[in-house]
Order: sequence, then C-alpha cells, then structure tokens
Amino acid sequence: MVAIVPNEQTPLDVMELVREANGETMIWGIIETPRAVENIDEILAVDGIDIVGFGHQDYALSAGLKSDDDPQIVEARERVLAAVKRAGKLMWWNTDTPHSVLEQGPKGVQVYCLSVETIHIDRMFRTIVNQAREYERQLSTVSVGQ
Repeated sequence: MVAIVPNEQTPLDVMELVREANGETMIWGIIETPRAVENIDEILAVDGIDIVGFGHQDYALSAGLKSDDDPQIVEARERVLAAVKRAGKLMWWNTDTPHSVLEQGPKGVQVYCLSVETIHIDRMFRTIVNQAREYERQLSTVSVGQ
C-alpha cells in the first residue's frame, strides 16, 4: 500500500484513498463455539476470510465449561490453529506480554492484538474474585469461639 499523506504540496485524493483501502481490507473471524470448531474447515473455506482468532471465554460459556482454562479449550484452540495452517490463513492472539508472543509464535500464531485494556480488566477481576474466595475460605476456618 502506498501511504497517502496529504500535505501542502499533495492534497488528499479521496478516490485513490478509497481504492487503496478497499484493496487492503481483511476479513477477520473469531471461533467461539464447539459447533464452529466442528465446522472450522468449512468456515475457513469461505472466500475472503483472511484471519481467525479463538474466543476462550465465549467458547467456555457456549460449551458449558466452568473455566476458560479448561483442557477442552486448549484442545479446541489447537484444532482451530491446525485448520488455519492447513487453509493457509492467519491466526490472531490477544496478548499484553512479550512472553505470549514468544510462546505462541512457534505454534504458528502470526498476528497479535494488543487489546491491553480488556486483558488488564479481566486479570484485575480474576484477582479480586480469587482474593475474595481466599478471604472467605480463611473466615470459614476461624472457629466461632475465637
């Protein structure tokens, strides 16, 4: 893509900008259900899909799992990644750490979305819930006579 940067000598050519933008458009999909995983090859065969991600939390909800780190989720995500590779498409991953890039890159993930605020909010809520559960556990072990 040729960068169209208007300045005093080069006015913005809106029609050229639209042509270039349309030529660089990508279609992104996200796999979030067991049914989508079952049909991943058919989904990836749809003309125009360029890149696919995997929604851990939505998959957990749709599969009736208690946690988004359940082994079934890892297995489903790996099935999606294998299908993405077979189809010659790209796989994306949400992250906020270089460690995640180093871990996922060798597996075949090529695109990283740095939606950091969502990841930090999620992590913060999980920490609060875990601390509250621990506090509740500690309170339940204190004898009534103390």
